[in-house]
Amino acid sequence: MFRLLGFPVHVRPGFVMFMVLIVVLYGDVFGLWLAGSLAAFTLLHELGHAVAARRTGAEAEISLNFLAGYASYVPTRPLSRAEQIGISFAGPGIQIAVSIKNREALRDTTGDPWGGRTLEWATASPAPSYNFAFTPIVHDLDAWYDMKQRGHERPAGGYRPIHMPRNTGTGVFLAGLALVLGFAMVWYIWWLAALAFAGLFVVAIGHSFSTKRDYYIPADEVASTERGLRLAVEG
Repeated sequence: MFRLLGFPVHVRPGFVMFMVLIVVLYGDVFGLWLAGSLAAFTLLHELGHAVAARRTGAEAEISLNFLAGYASYVPTRPLSRAEQIGISFAGPGIQIAVSIKNREALRDTTGDPWGGRTLEWATASPAPSYNFAFTPIVHDLDAWYDMKQRGHERPAGGYRPIHMPRNTGTGVFLAGLALVLGFAMVWYIWWLAALAFAGLFVVAIGHSFSTKRDYYIPADEVASTERGLRLAVEG
């Protein structure tokens, strides 16, 4: 146990095990950064609750445990509903405030802040609709790490139109109708089951007649998007 800003902080064995587990699972610098970040932000979150509780006159303490942290407090007087809500929102509130305050100092200018290893780390955030302007050539399980080792650079030209599937809500409609069908069958609601089954049939057959299943993103639009991504990384 130690004290932070006057609050007792209890570090349970489960919390230490969780941090060690993260480092072992990732086994590299990212694992250390992830464990450290989780520990710091969990403590910051609970500190927000504890400070807000103390402002009402309550006695507060912080506990860090496996997969969780929590701040407990003992009020010295009845708390109003507004005070209780304030204590509840103080945890995420302090995290948001600190993130906004330090956003410029913490802004990434590399495009690869975590030293990612797999292809999902090679895309921008948020990723463009096409993910990659050119299909990546994979030589290794950790493809992005391998590409960086080979001196990969993001292409700056030669873009071509990208063939894309068109968005459709058919899957959502089919899933919803299947849910209704399952519910109706379990509870023997035969008329509802019949309607849901008919709906499934109509939606599936109707979708099979659709000819607007794809489209192309023009090369100039791809070039503009990629140029914007490079400028964002370069600041």
